[in-house]
Amino acid sequence: MRSECGDEAYVNHIQAEHRRLDQLIRCTLEAIPNCGEYQRLSWPAPIVAGLAAIRRELVEHFAEEESGGCLEEAVARCPGLSGEADRVQAEHGGLLAVLDQLIQHSGRIQRPTQRDLLALDHELRAVAHKLRMHEAEESRIMQRAFATCLENADVPGQDEQFRAR
Repeated sequence: MRSECGDEAYVNHIQAEHRRLDQLIRCTLEAIPNCGEYQRLSWPAPIVAGLAAIRRELVEHFAEEESGGCLEEAVARCPGLSGEADRVQAEHGGLLAVLDQLIQHSGRIQRPTQRDLLALDHELRAVAHKLRMHEAEESRIMQRAFATCLENADVPGQDEQFRAR
């Protein structure tokens, strides 16, 4: 099947959103200081700000998906994908809840220990991994609906950058 111009726009849009999320996650991970460095930073402001930016991006991304975005267009073109699209959309609340817990936890840490910093790093990487799995499923749906090979879709090890230090 040949991809139409409109199809490419949907695919490009979702890829751009996934890249923005990846960038926000990378920047937030980089903001997690090593033990001892937090004293020279305005802890926990950079971490909470990064997590809040990730959340804002996700809320916007999810709202778009739930109100006629790319997934709805994919289902309109390929109704057999409706169950998969529904499952992906059903993950939104859980992903936001996990991120909310991480934001609250980060905001409560005033004088982090090395253990706190390692746990925060691990938790954010776990959230990033869940998001990558979610994005991969979105990409598979888009790929099947538009018969377009998405850049980096289903590439093993794609979320290696988010693995624990």
